[in-house]
Amino acid sequence: IDRDESPHPATANNNGTNVAIYGKCDIRHFPYCNGDRPNVCFNRINRQDAFYPDKHPKYYIDYNRVRCYPDRVNNVDFTCSSCSPGRWCMPEGRCILDENLYHCWAAEDE
Repeated sequence: IDRDESPHPATANNNGTNVAIYGKCDIRHFPYCNGDRPNVCFNRINRQDAFYPDKHPKYYIDYNRVRCYPDRVNNVDFTCSSCSPGRWCMPEGRCILDENLYHCWAAEDE
């Protein structure tokens, strides 16, 4: 969450078009999740204007898409789409569109 960005409510007017201004997330805008072990799913969205050197887009958190999910449903472990499209890559600490090019799940394979 420390490195995640979200659009500020205010936008800049650039030649008649609204352009989002991104900044550090404010956790006060996230929902409060109840339960023994609730899970927060951030549902990050890829930006169209910012990319990493490897051409993967940067992602942001839209406060309206953050959801609380119970720890287990029908005895199935919690799963969440932290990135849409793409998947969260723990070793990279970011969303990745094509995870096959990275060692995102190397620890699970051992």
